[in-house]
Amino acid sequence: LLPKSAPKVAGYEIAGWSEPADQTGGDYYDWMELPGGRLMVTIADAAGHGIGPALLVTACRAYFRAVAMRDDPVEKITQQVDELIGRDCPEGRFITAAVALLEPGENRLSVYSAGHGPIYFYCAKGGTVEEWDADQPPLGVRFGEEGSRARVIGMEAGDALVLVTDGFFECANAGGELLGTGRLGEAIDRKSV
Repeated sequence: LLPKSAPKVAGYEIAGWSEPADQTGGDYYDWMELPGGRLMVTIADAAGHGIGPALLVTACRAYFRAVAMRDDPVEKITQQVDELIGRDCPEGRFITAAVALLEPGENRLSVYSAGHGPIYFYCAKGGTVEEWDADQPPLGVRFGEEGSRARVIGMEAGDALVLVTDGFFECANAGGELLGTGRLGEAIDRKSV
């Protein structure tokens, strides 16, 4: 269910990559072109490995795609998906997810996270990498409640939004030392300049 190719958006580069830990994985990313040239990007990670988490993220993807057609703000889309997922999640299961809505005509990006983080934003003008925490708990933990508002960012040339799952933080070098969240931020900073 992962995208076969990246969308073409004038002035933007968009890419995604996934390598599951097992034959089936509980992580996914997706993008969906919306009316008005907008693009919604989602990334999610269901707790655990195997068929159960893979089925949960399949439902999550379908819910995000269906709810996005309502043209609501990303925080409301996420809260609606949270309510739907909450009905499907067995006890002890949850999904972390982040959603970004790109409006290329306005160079505006809205970002919202349900337990997914950190989210990295590289600001080319300042040469800094910001790490953002989640805006609400993961999907399936509680649902139907109002959460906080999405971050709305004006995108400038060279800026980069980086969404990853915990598999990146858990990558180890030859000495067994984990990459971790801080080092990933430093790597983004070095690669973006």
